[in-house]
Amino acid sequence: IDSEQNDKKITDAYIECACQKGLCNVTLKDVCEQADIYRSTFYAYFKNLDELLLCIENKFLEDSSQVLKKLAASK
Repeated sequence: IDSEQNDKKITDAYIECACQKGLCNVTLKDVCEQADIYRSTFYAYFKNLDELLLCIENKFLEDSSQVLKKLAASK
């Protein structure tokens, strides 16, 4: 699995856990189990869960911005 796939695997796992348990109840153990990775793999990509959430939020904002730009350009 390459770096981009691992990153997506971890972010997808976090989102899945947050949907199941609620945003404030997700633990590192939950994410690692959901993604089927070791903690060391998680820490190779993120410092902590807060950094992971920030990355997910930034990606969402980037994607939303791109959609809005496309909509604006099509008018």
